[in-house]
Amino acid sequence: MLNLSQFIDHKKILIKLLVYIFIASSFGCDNKEQNIKKDDYLVYVQKVKSESYSQKISLTGEIRARVQSQLSFSVTGRIIERLVDIGSHVNVGDVLARLNSVQQVSEVASAEAGVKASEAQLLKESLLFKRQQQLLVNGSITRSEYDQSEAQFESAKSNNKIAIANLEEARKNVSDTVLRAINNGLITARNAEVGEVVQPAQSIFTLAHDGPRDVVFQLQESLIGTYRYRVNEKVQISLIENPQLKVDGYIREVSPIVEIKTGGVRIKVAIDKFPFYVKLGDPVIVTVNLSPIKVIKIPWKAIDYVNEKPAVWIVDPKTRAISLMPIVVSSYDNNDVLVSGNLKEGQLVVVEGVQFLQSGQVVSFTEKKS
Repeated sequence: MLNLSQFIDHKKILIKLLVYIFIASSFGCDNKEQNIKKDDYLVYVQKVKSESYSQKISLTGEIRARVQSQLSFSVTGRIIERLVDIGSHVNVGDVLARLNSVQQVSEVASAEAGVKASEAQLLKESLLFKRQQQLLVNGSITRSEYDQSEAQFESAKSNNKIAIANLEEARKNVSDTVLRAINNGLITARNAEVGEVVQPAQSIFTLAHDGPRDVVFQLQESLIGTYRYRVNEKVQISLIENPQLKVDGYIREVSPIVEIKTGGVRIKVAIDKFPFYVKLGDPVIVTVNLSPIKVIKIPWKAIDYVNEKPAVWIVDPKTRAISLMPIVVSSYDNNDVLVSGNLKEGQLVVVEGVQFLQSGQVVSFTEKKS
């Protein structure tokens, strides 16, 4: 017969055993219910199908003159007068700036004196040579004396030609102290100020010639492979201030190299009939079509992530098991993700319900109707 303490111990053991049985049965039921939920989970799928896709991109450009000239003096000097500024419209022959011409004027005076001296010497030697010719005929001088007189005459003629050439150059140097417009156009840059000493060929102004205009834009290096730019290919231009106003242009020139400063290729678009209200330097939008590529479109909500990279859930139609597959995203459209790698034709991609999926899970699926 059990005493009281033994009865209590047996009772405790029996209670613990019942608790263990209850917990184990509850855990088994939960797993069973969870498996049932997994087996019965319905997802919507889309069959992978590639299609040709051509994306439009918009790049910023700038209105520029088709012809631009760097205007400079051809002599050294100090600027004493500047008659135009950025934005000034000039006509061919207009005076733009002047250098101090004191030295050049002094050189002209010296050259003129040299011409007069050479002319006097030439006249003297000419008269002497004619007399020597007569004396040679009469036999009054030797052949050697005649030859010496002829040489002096030829030397005087040569010196006179040199003096005249020096005078012409001196006068040209004076005219070169005045900078004139070489064409009708607009001053778009000023690179020197009054009082500055400038050197020959140093740019003083940039002149944008009147006439046809171009749009210049840079195509980034990352887009070079996807945009097959061709000369005479049409593009669309619109003003940033008023995108509704659009005009067509065509590619006129493509730089053969990638520019180091910008990291892109410079492209010039010709616009022969541009609206009158467009000004040099106005920013514009250039719309171009990228070369068509084969892509697979899937909805945004089909995207999941693995190791912080985009992926999609793939359903095996035979086993109904799912697996997470990384993908290569080409770009993003309004409602779709454009996939360019890893997916194959005919695969089934889960497009709804991805937030509740686990790798290896068995699901029921039905194809999503578009």
